[in-house]
Amino acid sequence: FHLIQYLQLAVDMLADTKFSDIIVGSPLFGQRFILYLHFKGPDGSLLGSIVPHPWWPGYDEHKDSFDSATRSIHSAIKQVEAMFAKMLDILLNGRHLKRFLVYLNDFIGHILTVAVSLANLRNIPIHQQAFMSNLFISISRSLAESTSSLPASRVYIKQSYFTSKNDPNGKAELQRVGGNHSHLKKEFKDYLARVQDVEPDDMSHLLNHTALLFHLGVYRRLLSADLFCREMVDHAANLHAVRQKIAKCPPGETDVMEDLKQCEAVLEKDTITTSRMTAWIKTVILSEARMNDIIWMLRMLLHTVENVEGSAFVFMPEFYMIAILNMYRALQECFPSKALMKHRQAPVLFRELAQFFSKHICSEEIKSIDVKDHILQSSVTFVNYRHTLQALERLPEASCHHFMSSIVAQYSKSNYVHLSRMLIRFWKGHGFAYRDPPEYYGKRHEVLLPGVLAGTACYMTVYEVEPNPSVKYQNLFSSFLLQGQNGAKFTNIVFNQLNSCLTEFMNSRLEIRKNPSNYNTLVERSCQMWYDLTTILVRFLEMIAALAPQIMIANPEAMVYDATSEINMERLVQLVIQIMNRNKLLVMTEEHIIRQKFSSIDVLKLNAGITGIIIHLNRNAPHLMEIFLRKLITEQGFDLPVFQRFITATKEVGERRNRGTEYYFVNEEEVKEIDDLLSMVQSVQRSIDVESHQSEATISDDDLCPICYSRPVSAMFVPCRHKSCRACITQYLYNYKNCFFCKTGIQEVVDAEPEPETDPST
Repeated sequence: FHLIQYLQLAVDMLADTKFSDIIVGSPLFGQRFILYLHFKGPDGSLLGSIVPHPWWPGYDEHKDSFDSATRSIHSAIKQVEAMFAKMLDILLNGRHLKRFLVYLNDFIGHILTVAVSLANLRNIPIHQQAFMSNLFISISRSLAESTSSLPASRVYIKQSYFTSKNDPNGKAELQRVGGNHSHLKKEFKDYLARVQDVEPDDMSHLLNHTALLFHLGVYRRLLSADLFCREMVDHAANLHAVRQKIAKCPPGETDVMEDLKQCEAVLEKDTITTSRMTAWIKTVILSEARMNDIIWMLRMLLHTVENVEGSAFVFMPEFYMIAILNMYRALQECFPSKALMKHRQAPVLFRELAQFFSKHICSEEIKSIDVKDHILQSSVTFVNYRHTLQALERLPEASCHHFMSSIVAQYSKSNYVHLSRMLIRFWKGHGFAYRDPPEYYGKRHEVLLPGVLAGTACYMTVYEVEPNPSVKYQNLFSSFLLQGQNGAKFTNIVFNQLNSCLTEFMNSRLEIRKNPSNYNTLVERSCQMWYDLTTILVRFLEMIAALAPQIMIANPEAMVYDATSEINMERLVQLVIQIMNRNKLLVMTEEHIIRQKFSSIDVLKLNAGITGIIIHLNRNAPHLMEIFLRKLITEQGFDLPVFQRFITATKEVGERRNRGTEYYFVNEEEVKEIDDLLSMVQSVQRSIDVESHQSEATISDDDLCPICYSRPVSAMFVPCRHKSCRACITQYLYNYKNCFFCKTGIQEVVDAEPEPETDPST
């Protein structure tokens, strides 16, 4: 109440011409103004009087009283923010605008000096973060109201603002999208000479500094507030666990009971404190009004980036891109997803974000590797939600094609982990038994467990993402694979990455098995990470097998021999046998890891992925399936009983888990496909046994490839005339250019000539 009175007095003084001239014209205005837009949150005793009855999930006794106190805080804060907005209206729309911009520029310059760099923002004091948050809210709200008559697409920072010869952010010399500002001025000297040096307008100046306020202080404050709210849930769960132990403690254990009572008192105090502070945070920092302010500023920055033309893009401050990504992350993580979905600007916001990601993902114009990686990570999150993925699908065809081509073009150059997770998101839901909830991305929230556990404050983490495959982007990916040698090269990269990830996982597993009771958290996380990546890449191969099976299986009857397809089939066969033969070891790993609470590792993910590859090959290329199975069965190391157990385990455990959770779901059609596959394998095995028995006496060792000893000789090297099968020499020539036997340089590979028959009598 007293704060509102003081603020009303400040508004009246600023509204008066004489008083406002004295206040704003004073040299102390810059030092004192921080006091106008800052108010401390209530301390423990005052907060206790405002929220007398705390509440937390699972403790509903005072829920109504808690909600009433929250509404009272909201009403008071609304009045305070109205005063802030009035003060900013006077300063921004009157004759004091120039003076206020000078002050704002000096203030931000001071903040940057304290922080040393944009990467070291922890040095900024909490009270200045709070002031910047209030200033950001007040300015953005005032600008939103003053520009309400204009279309939203016309409110943005003009590109002349950051192509000015002088850095608009003063001595800060902030990094630009294209690199260092001083370097860009030399590199683009001719361009800057052609551009008219327009004095930056006040609106662009104010919008730029408001975005910088968010980047410097508001974003960090939002994440801290969200983390504090999560701590309240943790305290409540711990308090409930201690009370359960107290209830089960034997009467004679007085020492144990005393320790538990002390622990209960500490946890209860912490839970009550965090509960009351959460009421303040949800009303002041993470309110719906804050979400509106962030959405307005986010759209303004998106329009700014969209309206930059030509070489001016490289001069745009780098923090614009980072602020866009941070605002999007704040909206997804710090505010209720339902509130965001129901927001009246949500559809247009998602469309503009989709356009931003499609245009700038893996962009060569952005020089900072950190910014590129930040955009990539945010893109993975963006495609992981149903509503945002749909916004990406509704883009113009050219934008969708550019998005997909940018991803696949950078797959071997950028962080393949993020790109793999993004591409596999387009497939999730179409794979064999691939309906498990994601464990990597998706907004988490704590919910009370249902059923018998209701009312016991027992919580679990739930991910709000449902499988939602994108047929449109699957088709775009398929078109890419079928263009020239794209599919062969891309599949080769995936195989290489998969082999690397599987090897790293097995090494981590061996390290854990050597020291089952003494390994650090880093090894544990490493084991989980490599296994997750292995399963993702296996699913990646399943998607390729479904969309372009001809890349994975070589057709000997084709008019043109495709050596790359034969190599891919060879590598796929080796992968199946490698994982199949390690299955027993992986099951042992799973049992040990479950005991150690490695909840994310389940060997059946790998089983289902490998089974899915074979099932999809059979679905989409049944005429080539026998070729693949023959190659698989005749490969060294193949064991039919092991293969049958490997495939059947996926079906049986999938059916069992379907009755408990949705971790796996094998439907009736897939069960039938497994049975048909096993019958086909047995049939091919019998056929191979008959053929082998008939031709055993007619094939000599001289007719077999001297490299693999499994296929007949079919190719000859020029000029040395050594021979092998086509598959071996093609795979060998990927890395070497000389003969496998004599090391002579190979000029070409031709069909092997049949050996002339010799007369036994000569």
